[in-house]
Formats: sequence, C-alpha cells, structure tokens
Amino acid sequence: MEENGTLGNNPLDAVDDIPENMTKNKQESQIEIEKESLLKEIDILQKQIYLHTQRQELICKATNSGLIEINIIDGQVDHSETTFRLSNEFTSLLGYSEDELPNNITDWFALLHPEDLEFVRKRFYSHLEDKSAETSFVIKCRILDKNGNYLWMQGSGDTLRDEMENPIFFLAQFRVIQKEKIQETEFEIISTRFDLLNQATSEGYWDMVIPADMNVVDDTYVWYSEQFRKMLGYQDESDFPNRMDSWSVSFHPEDIERVFEQFQQHIMDKSGETEFDTEYRLKLKSGEFQWFRSRGAILLDEVKQHFRSVGSLKNINEEKQIELEIQSLLKEINRLTESAIEGKIFSRFDTSNFQDYNFVHITQELNSLLDSIVQPIDEGIMLLQKLQTGDFSQKLEIECKGEHLKLKESINSIQKWFSEISSYLSKIVNGDGNATLERISDIDPLYENLEKLKNKQPKLTTKINPTPETSVELKITIRSES
Repeated sequence: MEENGTLGNNPLDAVDDIPENMTKNKQESQIEIEKESLLKEIDILQKQIYLHTQRQELICKATNSGLIEINIIDGQVDHSETTFRLSNEFTSLLGYSEDELPNNITDWFALLHPEDLEFVRKRFYSHLEDKSAETSFVIKCRILDKNGNYLWMQGSGDTLRDEMENPIFFLAQFRVIQKEKIQETEFEIISTRFDLLNQATSEGYWDMVIPADMNVVDDTYVWYSEQFRKMLGYQDESDFPNRMDSWSVSFHPEDIERVFEQFQQHIMDKSGETEFDTEYRLKLKSGEFQWFRSRGAILLDEVKQHFRSVGSLKNINEEKQIELEIQSLLKEINRLTESAIEGKIFSRFDTSNFQDYNFVHITQELNSLLDSIVQPIDEGIMLLQKLQTGDFSQKLEIECKGEHLKLKESINSIQKWFSEISSYLSKIVNGDGNATLERISDIDPLYENLEKLKNKQPKLTTKINPTPETSVELKITIRSES
C-alpha cells in the first residue's frame, strides 16, 4: 500500500488540479473569443479602409487629382523609416508606373520645376514645423511628367500630429490646373493690355453685378478700375471702396437725381436697348467738381435677366469748359447783335464773363476789331458835330479802305463843301463880287440862292458892313431838328 500510495499517485492530487485546468481552459476560451472579436473588428476596419481608399480614388478620378501620403517617424520627414507614397491616380496623371515614381520627399522635390522648387520646399517644411497649425499648405507648382513636360498642379494638404504636436502623418491632394493656368496667363496678358489701353485712353471702368431684386443700394458691389480711382484723386480700395456709395456720394447735388433716374431706366430695360450715356459733375478728393461722361451697357444672361452692368468714365472737364465758354460767347454775340440793331454800335464784349485764357483773348481781339470797324464812324460823327458848330477847319485823316474809305471821302466832301460855302459867303459879305462857288449839280437850289445873294451884294454889304475898311468873317452854325 505504501509503495502504491505515493503522493504523486494520490487521486486527491488529480482532483486538486481540476480547478486550475478549468481556469486555464476558460482563459484560453476567452482569449479565443476576444481573438475572434478582434479579427472581426480588423476585418471591418480593413473593409472600411478599403472603402475609404476607394472613395479617395473615385474622388481623385472625378477631380482629376492624386494624393501624397507620408507616414512620418519621430517627427522627421527625412527619417529612414518614413514612408512616402503617391496614389495610383497621381501616377496616372504624370504618366509614370509605380516603380518609376519617387518613394521619398527628396526624389519628389526633384520632379518640381526649378523656378518652383525653393518656394514649395519652404512652404512644405514651414507647414510641418509650425506646431500652431497656422501655416497652411496650399501651393501651385509645375511637376515633370514622363513625357518631359511640366504640368501645372495645385496642391493642398494638412498634417496629423501627436500629443506633442509633432507631425506623424501628412496628406495632400494635387489636381491638374493646366487649363486654368493657361487661361489665367491669357487673362493676365489681356488684363495687362487692358491696363495699358486704359492708361492710354485716360478712361476709367466700372463693373456692377446687378442685384436680383434690381435694387441698387449703397453697399451694392461695384468694381472700379485703378484709372477710375486716379481720375477722382484716390489711390486704391482703402480710400475708395468697391461700393456703390463711393461713386454716388461724389455726384453734384444738381446732377444726382437726373443721373440716377437715367441709370435706373438703363438697368430696368430687359431688352438691353436703353443706353446709359450721360454727362455730370463728380467731386474729386480735393473737393473740386469736374465734368465727366459715363457710358454703360448691360450684359444679359440666357433668360434675358440682367447679369451685370459695365461702363466707362471719362473726364470731359476741359471740353465742357470750352462748351460753356462757347455758349457764353454766343450769348455775347447775340447781345451785341441786338445792340447794333438798336443803333448801339459802341457795345463791346464783356471779357469778365470768360475764364479760359483763349476765350478772353478772342473777345479782346473781337473788341479791337469792332473798334477798328467803328473808328471811322466814330471820328466821322465827331467831325460832323464840329461842322454843326461851324468849325470847318478839320477833316478825317485816318487811313481807310473799302466802304470806310467811301465814308471818309463823303464826310470830307461835306467838310469841304461847308468850308467853301463859308468862304464864299464871307467874300460876298465883304463885297467881293468876283467870288465863285462850284456847282454841285445842274439842279442845285443852294447854288441858285447863293448867286441871288451875291447879286444883292451891295445892299447886303451896306447893312452888314457900313464901314468899308472893316472885314467881316462869316460863321455858319448848322441847327439840327430834333
């Protein structure tokens, strides 16, 4: 019994091992259950990752873009264990196969255009090193494709960070913008030409998106060209914002109602046939008002609804001042014409009504011309006035031509005639029976009467000159009938 009853063969010992084995089996069973659960979760996660990857690929294909993924080790993108991957879509865009594409950031940088390399490198590392996450990664650059051509692409990315804000994963999406870049370049060329043309023509331009309710208010957006602002004395959007009221507050009070009524009719006409072409005054930054001309046109959409209004602004202050001066000149001419009709031949242009030097000079010259025209008449009138008082000693000496010469000769003939009559009468009165007077015409009543007077000379002499030694000078005074 003793030999067979050792401790190791004691049945009670086997009974004691049962709980331990049961616990172990239970633990193993629990582990298996947890393992199966984890495997299911892994399977679900793998499916989710697959679906997520498929979604990414679909998005990339739909947007003509590709992805860059970088798993960053120890916060160092250049770490030997850091993995760099380009998506299949990225490889397709560039025309490479998977084994031809770079698998690290350095080789990827080598595909960039030399002019873009430094900018992209600086932007990338600044983004990774900025733990505040304020430095974004948004770039436009050229990447070399397999055919040796540089393809314009736009990239935007972000970085996943650990609790210490060190980068652990970088993801960026790149899409092809070749067409947009070509259009952008063409637009820049057109814009440059437009700016040069704008400066050459000295015109400013505006572009307004018309509100859907057609109600243009103070804060309605209006784009103004650089030249538009310069013409009004402003520099940029800081002192002349892209708002309607930047323009409208500059209108002259006498013009604003008329101009806005015309503009309203312009934008309300759905046929697009009502033009906006008007002249008005705008207040410059200096406070001075100057004249401008605005012309606008409506761009309609497919359903004939208004889309935008574009137009030009031109400074016409100089032309307008000339126009106003011409109007003043015409008024002065009309005034002088009416004065001449009324016999007021000495009226002249009032030069104080003109501001422009050229027009002041013109009116001064016209006044001088009128003086030269009227001078013979003026001096002729003064001479006739002297003849009227009996002074026949003077005659017109000024140089004259044409009709003025005829007038001068006529006045001098009158002076000569009166002088001869005065001399003739003086001789008769003094008893000169041989005195003669030239007959003006065959029928000359004055001549006949003077001859009769001469025949009565002895009687007349006795009455006027009783003393033979005394000589009498006869003075004739002409009396005008009023």
